[in-house]
This record gives sequence, structure tokens and C-alpha cells, in this order.
Amino acid sequence: MSKIYLDNNATTRVDARVADAIIEELEAGYGNPSSIHSFGQEARNRLTKARRQVARYFGFKPTEVLFTSSATEAVNLVVRGTDGAIITSTCEHACVYATVKSEEEKGRPVTYLNPGPIGAVTPEQIEESITAKTGLIVLMAANNETGVKTDIFAIAEIAERHQIPFFVDAVAWVGKEPFIPPSGVMAMTISGHKFHAPKGVGALLMRSSFKPSPLLLGGAQEYNKRAGTENMIGIAALAKAVELLNEELPQATERMRFLRDRFETGILNALPNVVINGDGERIVNTSNLSFEGVEGESILLGCDLAGLAVSHGSACSSGSLEPSRILMGMGHGKDRVRSSIRFSLSRFTTEEEIDRAIDIVIKVINSISS
Repeated sequence: MSKIYLDNNATTRVDARVADAIIEELEAGYGNPSSIHSFGQEARNRLTKARRQVARYFGFKPTEVLFTSSATEAVNLVVRGTDGAIITSTCEHACVYATVKSEEEKGRPVTYLNPGPIGAVTPEQIEESITAKTGLIVLMAANNETGVKTDIFAIAEIAERHQIPFFVDAVAWVGKEPFIPPSGVMAMTISGHKFHAPKGVGALLMRSSFKPSPLLLGGAQEYNKRAGTENMIGIAALAKAVELLNEELPQATERMRFLRDRFETGILNALPNVVINGDGERIVNTSNLSFEGVEGESILLGCDLAGLAVSHGSACSSGSLEPSRILMGMGHGKDRVRSSIRFSLSRFTTEEEIDRAIDIVIKVINSISS
């Protein structure tokens, strides 16, 4: 029987139509978009088309789209390329948390807001934290471990009113539910491999009025904001993955919501002492469950041996034996955190897989607990 993959917040399978776009780009030519001859200009035209596709979907101008190697690169560009005090939270992804920490160590003021059991900071917390020195607000749209959403729209209104740049990490949201950022979002980042494009390509979308200093220096690529020859294969794949969101969402959103709820209901009805981590509204594909009294590592191993791939939390920290910083920041004790497992679906997850996953988890927990 085939294995079941419920670790889609770590990475996703490449959509076959995206794979076709990769092959098409491989066969289209090998010109450098910066070259003035016909080979280069053909590549430049394909790059322009991809930029327009991404910009159109998210409501930005084509000149406001920068292609990057990852969301991590985009975060570093924005955070390290700006000045002033930072407002963020303790539940951000490692790429934000580590970059902000690095800036703090250099003497830059940082305010870390605690999300509490809700799992996301509130607009009221943001409003109360703003000072005359605040130069940047950095928050995720949805948490990659719990799926809890941040009220991006209310916070964007606050940021716009105070004229403070608001940078949104939209990685865990895009591809699961439609997301068009409001005007108060000055910049946002996405990562292709989180919504069925390959690893190694992302995008930073920035309003033209927002001008952080470049992170990478060299050539004039990406409007002098991100030097380096463009990854045309990855860019073609990312643009196709974004284009497919028009076809797949919101229908896929509702399927994932149905399957996520079906999974949670099956587990909660069959097993005692199971708690959902994150009291706030969640993105439709994510379920973070705590199995009281059961060691998470044992659950992971048992599920994997039974053919079910799940995770303890962020893939970026999966090698660490330390309990999840995200769940600890929500006020949960170490025992609850260590017994927590993240299940994350994609638009390719089937009802049959969910039903099999329910059976596997129940058998694994009962086996460990007996």
C-alpha cells in the first residue's frame, strides 16, 4: 500500500503542470536575460511574462516583483536592508526569528510580542507597541507549525495609518487559501516549494515606495535590487504554480478544510487527551495535535514505520531535540510540546489517505500507550 504524506508544510510535491513548465523552459533556449542578442531577449521576454503572472495574482505591479532563491533570502533582504526598531512575535519562522535576532545583537531595538494560546499576535498588541522609533513590522500570515492566522488586514490598516512598513511572511498561507494583501502590506514573500513548485525559488513582492538596501551586490538584475543571473527554470515553475492558484482555489481550499476537519474529528472521537494547539482561526490544511502522555518522537517513528509521514514542527528545526519554540511561546509546557505532532495537507491529499491516516495514528497511539 502506498505511503501517505501529511507533511506539506515542510514541502510539497511538484504539480505535473509545473513540471511541464520546467521542461518547456529547458527546451526554450539557454540565453541570459541580461544579454542583448536574440537568445537573451527571448529569455528576457519569458522572464517578463513570469513576473507579470506573479504580480497579477497578488495585486502588485510587475516592477514590484523580485525573484529570489527562497523566502529566507527575501526576509534577510528586507530585515537587514531597513533601519529603525522592529516589531515582531516570538512565533515567527526561524528565518525571521534568526535574522531579527542578528539585528538585535548589532544593537537594533526589537519588540517580541507573545501570541499566547491563541497562536498569533493581535492588532491591539501591535498598536500598543508602536513608538516613534518603529521602522518595521514583521509578521507571518499563517503559522507554519499550528496554522493559526494573523489578522494581517487589521494590522495592515494600523501600519498604514502610522506609515510604518509592514512585511508579511505569506509562505504558510499561499497555496492553501486565496491571499491578496491589502495596501498596508508594504512587502510580502512566498516560497515556491510550499505550493507545488520546486525548491530553490521564491519571490519578494515590494511596493515601489519601499526601498530596502540590496542584500546581494553585483549586476543590475531584478531592478538593481537582487544581483545574480536569474534562475529561469525556477522562475518559470514558480509563475506556473501561481497561475494554477487561479484554477485550484478556492475549491481546493474547501476540500482541504473538509479533510482537515474529518481528520481531527476522527482522532478526537477515538482517542482521549488529545488537544488542538492554537485557539485562533487556522489555515485550512494544518492540524497540530498534542497527545498527552505520549512522546512525540515515538509517534513520529511509529507513523513512519506504518507509512505515514508527519512532523514534530518546522522542517528547519527538525534536527533539534529542543521543544518547539513556537508552542513554548504560546505558553504550553514542555510535556505538551514534546507530545505534539503537525499534520499538514495539500490539494493532492485524498479522502482515502485521511481515513487511512486516522487509523494509523489511532493504532500508533494505542500501541505506545499500552
